[in-house]
Amino acid sequence: MTKKYSNLEELKKDSVAIASPIKVFWPLTQESKMLDPKYAAKFNGWFSTNNSTLAYVENSVLYVTPFTSAAAKCLSENNFLRPASPFYVPFSNGDYPEAEKFRWDSLREMARKEYKEEFIAHCARWCDEHGFGELPKEVLSKCFEMPEKGVRVKHFSYENTYYPIINNDCLDCVGSEKIGSFCTNNGKVVFVYRNGKTYVAKGYKIVEDLIEAGYLEKGLFVPFSNGETIVDPVLANQWAAL
Repeated sequence: MTKKYSNLEELKKDSVAIASPIKVFWPLTQESKMLDPKYAAKFNGWFSTNNSTLAYVENSVLYVTPFTSAAAKCLSENNFLRPASPFYVPFSNGDYPEAEKFRWDSLREMARKEYKEEFIAHCARWCDEHGFGELPKEVLSKCFEMPEKGVRVKHFSYENTYYPIINNDCLDCVGSEKIGSFCTNNGKVVFVYRNGKTYVAKGYKIVEDLIEAGYLEKGLFVPFSNGETIVDPVLANQWAAL
């Protein structure tokens, strides 16, 4: 469930507080550098964002947290403002606080889960508005769900990695054109379901269910429909078991 903050103190608990200089590690250069937060003192009551990271200043203390809609809403409700010229946002370019790496990683993972939940909810609302319904659970259970990290395949003439048709946590104009659609090729069916995920089915029987649920046929690439074999043995077994 998407997290909510009833007050600023709750948000602070999900933030890294920087009241004095700390060591920051930069993986790209394998360097540790000192970060002095004194630059932020003049930004009391302000916030800034960069690369899905949010920094805000309260009582001259700099706080950093992964950007989420809940965090942004909390700051807005507490009258924080965004300056015309953004101030520096720590930990927004792969760097992290050396002393609190585990905690920062945990906060980032929590934010990623929230992005996913919000994305799925957004997709469901969009599908409800555009008439793309649900498939019976027993039908969906017989389909192969394309993993976010992709599926490595091998063909006699090439190797490639296939990814979900919508491969991010944002239902943009491109994704909204793909969701609620399906395509067939050589006995395989690919479709983008109302949760934003891509599924592949064997056989055309599922087409009747898709049409009944309001799905539209469009020109999509159909994985595993041209003689490819899945490289990963676990995924290959999942596909073979359908």
